[in-house]
Amino acid sequence: MARSPEVAVALQDTVVQELKRAVRGAVIRRGEANYDGARRLYNGLVKKRPELVIRCAGASDVVHAVQFARAHGLPVAIRSGGHHIAGLALCDGGLVIDLSRLRGLRVDPTRRTALAQPGVTWGEYQQEAQAFGLVTPAGVISSTGIAGLTLGGGIGWLQRRYGLTIDHLLAVDIVTADGTLRRASADENPDLFWAVRGAGANFGVVTALEFQLQPVSTVQAGNLVYPMPRAKEILRAYREFTASCPDDLSVLVFLANSPEGMPVVIASVCHVGTPEAAESDLRPLRELGPVADQMATMPFAAWQTAFDPLAPYGQYACYRTGYLDGLPDDAIEALVERAAAGIPGPFSLVLINHLRGAIAQVRPDETAYSHRDAEFYVWIVAAWPEAADTERMLAWANGYWRAVRPFTNGVYVNALDDEGQDRVRSAYG
Repeated sequence: MARSPEVAVALQDTVVQELKRAVRGAVIRRGEANYDGARRLYNGLVKKRPELVIRCAGASDVVHAVQFARAHGLPVAIRSGGHHIAGLALCDGGLVIDLSRLRGLRVDPTRRTALAQPGVTWGEYQQEAQAFGLVTPAGVISSTGIAGLTLGGGIGWLQRRYGLTIDHLLAVDIVTADGTLRRASADENPDLFWAVRGAGANFGVVTALEFQLQPVSTVQAGNLVYPMPRAKEILRAYREFTASCPDDLSVLVFLANSPEGMPVVIASVCHVGTPEAAESDLRPLRELGPVADQMATMPFAAWQTAFDPLAPYGQYACYRTGYLDGLPDDAIEALVERAAAGIPGPFSLVLINHLRGAIAQVRPDETAYSHRDAEFYVWIVAAWPEAADTERMLAWANGYWRAVRPFTNGVYVNALDDEGQDRVRSAYG
């Protein structure tokens, strides 16, 4: 005999109350006063509505959350920084395991290691490590959570000299799908450790990460700015320059609008060597005649925040991205043609990221990140503050992507979008 709806609700209330008594953190239910704040993410386009959000206070709360989801057949999403463009930190009708309150961080300067919980952001992590003249390679936006970026690989400013973030991951504590807390490292659960280095959050909920640190204090960093009408020339020169540039140097090229609203090409540079070495290595880019040269010596932690204004939390955003095996003339034509026609607003841009270097020195089968040989990565970023512009901005991003996608091969796990299972396969290889 079927239960009445009232009995079903009462039973559900009882179960939720039991969960609240079992965990130390907050359990937030759909409809409660703080529910909308608990499901706010970086991308304002994401409107998923979970049944429950558990703001975990420790690893034991994560164990309880996974066991609860198993017992009640609930889909699970895992949140730390909430930055993934597709909103993977939320799920409809399920349970969100929110790790953003787990913010412990300890740096051991003698061993050059750091132990961090998943609620720490990269800005916080690097600021602590920089107090000892140390860093771990990470992304380019400081408000990104350390866990999600790491598990997907970790592309960023220091990749060519030091490799991906996962190449500095020493161990994780992880709650697997059976609700068991395990440790994974090269010596303990090595298959699981292989998987968490590049496969995203598919193998469990990470509650702690141990990293190796590298001795980087200051960097030579900044922007070289060129006018948009020279974009094809600049990208061809960039292609030639990156074919032989030293691994101390990472150069990302942006097709974007300047703060004054002018369409420009920006070569954003991070050099981990001496000022003298940077001066020599950057000479070919300076000989192209930038209209602005904003290079300076600065702490790496300062450069880590340089592009934060382009990614305000809560804006509407859409990414279309993929790996490029090279920059043939046809790809440059496709990239520049639409940029020259206009990039909408101050937050939208096209980014070309030069890879290889130390990334390619690790065998593709050593970790779950398999795109070690890719030469470039392209990001088409549409971002806007007003919901009324959504249709127009999505049309711009998708039209740009149709022109560029034929030149791409695979997608970065941390940039997986909403284009279906073919894209998932192209991410994991």
